[in-house]
Amino acid sequence: FYVAVSLELKELGAQVAGLPAAPEISAKEAGAAENFLSAERPLTHGTQCYEVPSGGMQQTVVAGGEDHAPLKDDKRAPVGQPVHHVAALHQCTGEAKYVDDMPSQR
Repeated sequence: FYVAVSLELKELGAQVAGLPAAPEISAKEAGAAENFLSAERPLTHGTQCYEVPSGGMQQTVVAGGEDHAPLKDDKRAPVGQPVHHVAALHQCTGEAKYVDDMPSQR
């Protein structure tokens, strides 16, 4: 607060004659007056990339293979497939309707 007011007084002192000199604020300390809420910042975005390895089903010693070794073919279990959640795009864009947003039925 002190730094921000001191910088404003310095600007006003240059515009209005008769005001006392504002306290000197170093360039290092002047950064304390910046407001992170109103500061310009770049747009952000997120991406999610899935790497789907070949195979996916695993062998076991009981089945005659080595435990946890991937099978040689490209067969994948449905559980191992990366799948987008149905409402993921709505939730990311803010278009999702949650139970709390719905009007109560009486």
